[in-house]
Amino acid sequence: MVAARPYREFDLDLVTTDPDGERVIVRCRWEAETKRKHLETPLREMNWIGARKAMLIAYGWFSRSAKVWAEDQPIELVDGERLGARKPPGG
Repeated sequence: MVAARPYREFDLDLVTTDPDGERVIVRCRWEAETKRKHLETPLREMNWIGARKAMLIAYGWFSRSAKVWAEDQPIELVDGERLGARKPPGG
């Protein structure tokens, strides 16, 4: 990713550009579990700003239904384990 900035009009944490010049939106979640319904907002935001990819970073984990649903979407899921987090907030 080559450029990054906050994009508050859509309550995004970050909009950046990948090496190919495509916009990528980034959202962060601090809850212990991120469910499928939480993945729908980043996809809508992608359309609003013309991004081709999304990344959802969660401190905790993703539900099974979220992981399955994301397989067919242009969204990358990064969970707490991948980030090296030891335990979710409040856990």
